[in-house]
Amino acid sequence: MTQMVVVYDQVNHTYLYGGTGDQQRALSSGWTIDRVDGSGYGYYGLQNNQTFYSGWNTTGTNGTADTLYDDPSNWGPNTSFAAVDVATCYASDTCNDRILGYYYWSWLIDNNGTASEFIVAPAWQDLDTTFQQAVASWNAWAPNSGAELDGTGTTLNHAVAFPTLTNL
Repeated sequence: MTQMVVVYDQVNHTYLYGGTGDQQRALSSGWTIDRVDGSGYGYYGLQNNQTFYSGWNTTGTNGTADTLYDDPSNWGPNTSFAAVDVATCYASDTCNDRILGYYYWSWLIDNNGTASEFIVAPAWQDLDTTFQQAVASWNAWAPNSGAELDGTGTTLNHAVAFPTLTNL
């Protein structure tokens, strides 16, 4: 799973970024590839030692969808949060580097800090283009990201660029 997010402060009319490098690789529309900070990979849950951490998401298999565990926590009041989760084949003999589908989910956080689902649905036209632009921005940022140290104790010299991802 690869996730791109956009978080917007509705009072100050600015984009918000939660992790290291998020703003540097963000598109002008605020969309950026999300990751757990310190992970050198843009595949959500893929750790620097190239194993997937089950606490962040489940990996899918033929006939079994993957599930990303995420919510709009840690954002303040008057914030909108949107994400596109992109199921991608990783290390597969049959569909490696292929995009299997897009799913959009979003929340609005009111002035009391209460989050409410806004739109949760299969993604629509043009978000695939935005996703490819976000991947290109990640790939431009990755070689100069600096050392990436995650919870496994594995340090990468810099983030890892995505391969070319194509629709299945």
